[in-house]
Order: sequence, then C-alpha cells, then structure tokens
Amino acid sequence: MGESTFMVGEGVDAATIEEAVLDFGLPMGPGILSDLTGIDIGYHVGRNFEKSFGERWKMSPIYELVYQTGSYGRKTGAGWFDYSGEKPVPNPKVQEVIKKYLKEKGVKPKKLSPKEIVDRMLARAINEASFMIEEGICDRPQDMDLAVIYGLGFPPYRGGICRYADAWGIRNVYEHLLKLEKEQGVRFKPASLLKEMAESGRNFYGN
Repeated sequence: MGESTFMVGEGVDAATIEEAVLDFGLPMGPGILSDLTGIDIGYHVGRNFEKSFGERWKMSPIYELVYQTGSYGRKTGAGWFDYSGEKPVPNPKVQEVIKKYLKEKGVKPKKLSPKEIVDRMLARAINEASFMIEEGICDRPQDMDLAVIYGLGFPPYRGGICRYADAWGIRNVYEHLLKLEKEQGVRFKPASLLKEMAESGRNFYGN
C-alpha cells in the first residue's frame, strides 16, 4: 500500500495501480484495501514505522494529504473512493488534493506498465520479507508464504512471496532493488540476506 502512494505522487494514475494489482491476482487494490482498514489507522501505523525504521519507511507526501482530507475510508463514507452510490467511485476530494500536489510540484502524468507497477511493489515486499527472516522474526520461508497467502490474500497459485521471489530469480530481484534504490532512495536498499543470496546463488527454498 505504501509504495502505491509514492507512484501516485510521481504522476501514475491510481486506477492503473488498482487494476495492475487485481490482474496480478490479489483480491483488492491498495486503495480499496486502505479504505477498508482505515486511512487514519494506516497513517498512525505509518508514523510509528517511520520512528522505528527511519528513512526506509518514510511516508509518502500523498498519504499525508489524503489523511488530511478527513476521508478515512468506508467508515466515513469515503476515502480513496466514494461509497455513497451503488458502486465505489474515485473520491473527488482526494483527486483534487492529488491534482493540486502534482501541479505545485510540476509533476506530469507518468505511464507505467502493469508489470512495472507490480514489480516495484513486490520488490519492496520481498525485501521486507527478507528483513523479517534476517532479523529472526520469521525463521522459515514456508511460514512467511503461508502468512501472506492466508493473511494478506497473496495469490495461492503464485506460492507466496518467497516462492515468487525464487521464481523471479533472487539475483534479478536484488538487481531490480539496486536499480530502484538508485532511482527512488533508501526504501529499496536490499537486505543483507538478499545480497548474500544473490552473490552465492542461493534462494529461499534451496533449490
């Protein structure tokens, strides 16, 4: 969810991000999920992450602006989407603050393919999974994969985040993170575990 707001701040259409995530196989896009869990809750969790992890978990300016609208999601009738009609539609209030931000910053519309969007979000997710294993929060990739499938709705047929990383190729993931770190900054700095695995040719499942 966090990385999607950075892309919106770069001029990527939020609807394109939602569609890319759904096409990948997740049950809902980041905007709908954020509205469901509560934008205010996500905001306070994000601020705690900033205190705990520093620049690696710095919040996107876009998320701050959306929070300041007071549209906190389904419980307030609107968040990223407006729920007052039969079907959710983009919230005009949120669209307006994004439009104003992009204009003030001189940001032009940016087109990313669905693959570029998903690869960017998943590279960061794989990196966080690597930090969790590296730090002993989770000691087996199998447990991590079960957690993201049953807890986050990760597509079961893709095997989970670690299995997906193995299929992508650990070296490919690592090199993509290095590229994104150069472009986007420290939030994409690869975990030491990923660096070691890429250099040694290991992967999460050892095959």
